[in-house]
Amino acid sequence: MMKQEKHKNLSGLRKIINLAFKMNASGRRRYSKRDILNFATSQMKI
Repeated sequence: MMKQEKHKNLSGLRKIINLAFKMNASGRRRYSKRDILNFATSQMKI
């Protein structure tokens, strides 16, 4: 996904975040999916 630069658009970033959360579903998180997406849409050029 990173080689295909999918992290540079919002839909690709959502897929990557969902995949990361699935990989460690029982783990503790510092930030929620919503927090990550809010940061990305407000700070990054997506």
